[in-house]
This record gives sequence, structure tokens and C-alpha cells, in this order.
Amino acid sequence: MNIVNLILYDILSEAKQIGQLYHWTGLKSLYLILKSGFINPSTEDRDDFNRGISTTRSKEYSYGRFPVKIVLDGDLISHKYKIKPLNWWNNTKATHSEFEERIITNKAIPINYIDEIIFCLKHFSKAADYTQELFSFIEYNEKEFYNELVERNVFQNYNENEQVMIIFKLAFPEYAQKFKMEK
Repeated sequence: MNIVNLILYDILSEAKQIGQLYHWTGLKSLYLILKSGFINPSTEDRDDFNRGISTTRSKEYSYGRFPVKIVLDGDLISHKYKIKPLNWWNNTKATHSEFEERIITNKAIPINYIDEIIFCLKHFSKAADYTQELFSFIEYNEKEFYNELVERNVFQNYNENEQVMIIFKLAFPEYAQKFKMEK
């Protein structure tokens, strides 16, 4: 390669450096995301300010009501989708910021952008409804899988946190390496 080709390659191979993005969700929603293979944008027909998939750049910021943090590859996402920062407080007297980044899209994005799926234990006590919603959903919509869980005594022999992890590892073994627990 000559010097001109090296320079062109270097220039043309540069990409946005977004870094990781974090999408918070519930347990049933995660189940549906993994089952469908897609993360869906908000369902309302909105302008750019509100439309799309809500994420944050802050790994510490949490929507306390959601027990699952999906870690997304923002660099890869930015190659195909527009990502816009969103400030709900317009730099007014807000004492904190979630560093929201909106993935602007009307269409679902594939889950191949997921790096990790983190079950946040500190949110499980606040999210008991999410756990029960997941169990009920599986019981009524995934009867064969639910029967397998009953046969394995998942609901009798394990605490709620362990039950959730077992359910996801059994339902989605191809993602088992991506599941993590965080205190």
C-alpha cells in the first residue's frame, strides 16, 4: 500500500466513538426482547425529541423501577442509526442528569447490538411486580417451558433472584454468556 492509500484507509475507517449505551427495562420486556430478537422503540408516533429507544451513557444512572440493564454497543449502533442526546431539564435547576441518548428510529433494532444483560439485584426488591409479571407471563403463554421449570423445582428450590437467572439461562442458552448479576 502506498502512502496515499494508507491515509485514505485511515480517514475512511474512522467512526463515531459513542461507547456503551444502557437501556433499562423490566423482566417480561427483556424476555420478549430476546424472544423476538428486537428492541422496540416507543410505540407512540412522536417527533425526534421523543421518538425512538431511550438509553443513557451513564452506567451508574438507573431508572429505579427497572431491574434489568441492557448494555448496548453504541459505536455499532451509530453506524446505522442516529443517536441524539436528550436533556429533559433543559439545563435548569436539575441536581442530576441521566445523560439520556435517544436512538432515533421508528423500527425495532436487532439484538445483535447487545454486549451484556445485567440483572441489578438492588432493584429486585423494588421490582417484585416485574418478577411476578414474568412468572405469570411464562405460566400462561409458555406452558411447555413453565412445566419444565416446575419439573426442575425452580420455584421451590431457589430464591427469586436465582429463579430469574435460571429462567433466562434455560430460555435463552445462546445468551447465557451475556447474563450478569450486579449488586
